[in-house]
Amino acid sequence: MPVHRRGLRAKVLEVLAIVASILLAFAIDAAWEQRGDEREAQELLTGLRSEFEFQRTELVRFQERWAEVRSTTERLLAAIGSDEVPEPAVMDSLLLALLNPSTFDPRTGTLEAAKGSGQLGLIGSRELRDRLAAWDGVVAELRDNEVAMRELILGSIIPYLADRGVPLPRAWSLLPDIGLLGEQGEARDWPGELMTDSDAARAYSSLIGDPEFEVLVATRYVWLNVEEYSDAIEFVDELLARIAEDLEP
Repeated sequence: MPVHRRGLRAKVLEVLAIVASILLAFAIDAAWEQRGDEREAQELLTGLRSEFEFQRTELVRFQERWAEVRSTTERLLAAIGSDEVPEPAVMDSLLLALLNPSTFDPRTGTLEAAKGSGQLGLIGSRELRDRLAAWDGVVAELRDNEVAMRELILGSIIPYLADRGVPLPRAWSLLPDIGLLGEQGEARDWPGELMTDSDAARAYSSLIGDPEFEVLVATRYVWLNVEEYSDAIEFVDELLARIAEDLEP
């Protein structure tokens, strides 16, 4: 073989070797990147599972709370309808439930961070991504009634009761102390003097006979939609099932 042909062949082989090494490097980089993405996806899914397990616990807690409030409000409406005024201590507890302005506030730091960083794209399941995107709508549906009722309580019911001399501090004195970890303790020691039972009985008797009070209580009652929490819990259960599927090796 002529010398110039051997030289050309050597150069071609050299070029091919360089190209092959570059392609191999790209393949290795792509493989490492894929492994990194898979690892990040697994970490994200693990974080989301923990987060939504907490959400489910909170949803059950709120569902039980609102079921109790609904039952208590039914007792109050029954008392109004019968014109039989419950004992002052009972009325205190009934009013405390009526004036509960709580709203469900989800803690979804992992989900929000994933949205902001674009990490949701690492999740392979389109169905799971769609369900995660729908979570805000589920929360909004839950909070609609709660926010409306908080405005009714703070803007209408409490001013109405205060104008009529209803002993609200007696009800509020039943509120439990909340510890650093959110645990409820015994009822707090009220710093001021509370209305006596005899004076409270007269105030409550006048309250029970007022048609305006019945309308306010009835309005509060019809906006208590405990079933929405059942739907939200079912949604989270399905979401957790999809996460578990994606976490399977």
